[in-house]
Amino acid sequence: FGPGDVVGFAICLVDKDESHNSLQDNFSGSSQTKKNYTPVTSNHIRFFKNGAPMGHFVVSRGVKTGGEAFNDIKSGTYYPAISSYMGGTARVNFGPHFICPPRGLPTGMKLRPMSEMCPAPMEPEKVLEEFKKEKLLGKRVETDIVDIIHKAVLMEAKMRYEAYQKYRRDHIEEVRKGRNDRGAGTGDLPPVESTESKNLEGKSMDDKFDQE
Repeated sequence: FGPGDVVGFAICLVDKDESHNSLQDNFSGSSQTKKNYTPVTSNHIRFFKNGAPMGHFVVSRGVKTGGEAFNDIKSGTYYPAISSYMGGTARVNFGPHFICPPRGLPTGMKLRPMSEMCPAPMEPEKVLEEFKKEKLLGKRVETDIVDIIHKAVLMEAKMRYEAYQKYRRDHIEEVRKGRNDRGAGTGDLPPVESTESKNLEGKSMDDKFDQE
């Protein structure tokens, strides 16, 4: 590896509760069976350099296997971390889009990004609806107080939702720029929402506050 390289990392953990050994992965993802073939049957770690797989592969009868860097690792919960030395720096991308998407995978393996482990926040109106269903406020609470609490819940939900939407837009643009700098295609990236649509979304939310 050298300056400017994009290093991909996938950890594959066999789900012992699944009869077909489907995998649940961190960072670059998980794999699923294809037809009756199980792509991975043991816990392992694999690496990619600028999207290209590293390691030794074997192709037999049209089935590609191998590429593991560390095999038979212990089961458990793993958290991504980076150690840098001598002033080294790195930027981390947990997905869902990558500057150098992993390719050349073993037959039947599909990767899912680490970002899927953090679900997107619900829309603000849905959050308020669920809050009301919980009936956390007693019947003795004054109506004015209830309205204030509902507005606070909606406002916090809006802040979380808009922060997530901003992250998604920034993430897509960062990946798009990174690919353009490398001369790579961007056709698989979703279009970024226009400023007009974002303003309309904010306006509708303000109207919601007024109604409350």
